[in-house]
Amino acid sequence: MGAEVVVANKCCDNEFSEKITILVVDNDTTSLLITSASLRKEKHKVVTVKNTKDALRILRLISNTFDLVITDVHMPEMNGFQFQQQIIKEFDIPIACEFLILYILQNIYS
Repeated sequence: MGAEVVVANKCCDNEFSEKITILVVDNDTTSLLITSASLRKEKHKVVTVKNTKDALRILRLISNTFDLVITDVHMPEMNGFQFQQQIIKEFDIPIACEFLILYILQNIYS
């Protein structure tokens, strides 16, 4: 008599989500591997870089390739906040802090 309503138990069902290309920047190899593995698990294309100099060099060459930049905050030479300001100044690419992305992924998919 009544219509059946089916509600997914996950707030972010990736079956219909667009897969994006992400540049991940972190000087810590372990964090870089964890973040990139989590993103690749969701079928995103991921490029990893261990320092901000190389990241900026890549962005200057092929910035239109990336849909998002994820960065650590604590890095030598240029910290994550300085790096974010440089990206905002030079590019039109969203940027997020790595620890926040890992927190979101852990809570959504666990």
